[in-house]
Amino acid sequence: MLNRRESALIPVTRARDRNPADVTGRAEGNERLTAMTGATLLVLFAAEGVTILSIRRLLTLHFFLGMLLLGPVALKVCSTGYRFVCYYTGAEPYVRKGPPALLMRLLGPLVMVTSLAVLGTGLALGLVGPGDRQWLFLHKASFVLWFPVMTIHVLVYARRLPRLLRGGGSRGRARLVLAGRATRLLLLAASLACGLALAVLTLHLPARWDRGAAAGPSATAATRLCGQAGWPETSVDGGAYIVQNDEWKSTAPECISTNGGVQFTVTSSSIYEPAGGDPGGYPAIYSGCSAGVCTTGNKMPIRVSHLTRGTVTTSWVTTQPSSGAYDVAYDIWFNHTPATSGVPDGGELMIWLAHRGGAGIAPSGRPVAHASIDGHAYTIWVGPGGRGFHQITYVMNRVVTSVNGLDIGDIAADAASRGYLTRTSYLVNIQAGFEMWQGGTGLATKSFAINIGR
Repeated sequence: MLNRRESALIPVTRARDRNPADVTGRAEGNERLTAMTGATLLVLFAAEGVTILSIRRLLTLHFFLGMLLLGPVALKVCSTGYRFVCYYTGAEPYVRKGPPALLMRLLGPLVMVTSLAVLGTGLALGLVGPGDRQWLFLHKASFVLWFPVMTIHVLVYARRLPRLLRGGGSRGRARLVLAGRATRLLLLAASLACGLALAVLTLHLPARWDRGAAAGPSATAATRLCGQAGWPETSVDGGAYIVQNDEWKSTAPECISTNGGVQFTVTSSSIYEPAGGDPGGYPAIYSGCSAGVCTTGNKMPIRVSHLTRGTVTTSWVTTQPSSGAYDVAYDIWFNHTPATSGVPDGGELMIWLAHRGGAGIAPSGRPVAHASIDGHAYTIWVGPGGRGFHQITYVMNRVVTSVNGLDIGDIAADAASRGYLTRTSYLVNIQAGFEMWQGGTGLATKSFAINIGR
């Protein structure tokens, strides 16, 4: 038997020596890391949500926060993934702790996938710019899927979060939670640093969307939108309208400018497409929603059956040069449902005020009827619009450079009475611009307004 002095010479084996894994806190430490990261993400996502309330004005901050989020999101995916692997490979501390509740096990993969989808499509939007509306649609769609899933996730864990962050509980549990605290803080700081670096490196990308430089009528500097670079657009009149340069068929140099008011001018155009084919582009101003991008305060969608006289009227003053091949036209879109995102599938109604460039500059389809509506005589053309709907064009028989109080509701009602629009479809977007086949420099919208009386 050893005496007291001899026994004192034998090293004491401490708990942390017996269990090297305790240095990291094991399952308790993993849970604490996940909670810390989750709390950080909750704050950042809340700030990101605030920017959505004024997305056009806060687009740069919205994008910056989105890139910053990528670091902590990646850390949370790793921490929860590590717990998953440890549990299903039989690691004793994780097996003893047990899996999350069944609902959270089912929601967990959805939270990860939709979070990565929202942030990934946002990054893609920054890289490709405004020319590809498919990414904008995917970004909005992934957000719609992410929000309810994340809401449930937050509500379930919100009550537990303070306890997890404090590390309360038994003395043994507290010891495990304190173990590895420095490592967890380092991992969280590193994830934020990585996200911050990415945010700084990509800070220039939102400028490609040409937002904010001329966001209101008081702006003095002109915003220049060149169509061949994609599908650039900018909000004007405080967001009540959007000016866009849709050069969809041509890649020739072509630019428009706007001073932030309800106007724009084609400053240069080298578009040259054969008459009789599709136009090279359609610079326009619009109210309503186009592929999920909506103007501020618009009252669309409106059911076609509700488009009675005086419901929707418009005024438009244009400048039409004597050279070139073009039309001056409203382009009005309808959807079968009141949805404001995606591609409209309920019909396309055009109203031509003027056109020049010879007989080849004509609407799609063929003339089918004549009509007189509110003092204007029209020839009605009907052709296939794609996706199973009609393209209906009302061509004014007398060329005009401006209209005042033109009743769009009356014209839509006439098209519906002829069977070209369904009364159950919805008006979602009203555009006014210039389809350009050849040239077009000097075309201008001097003023424009949509009035909805509902």
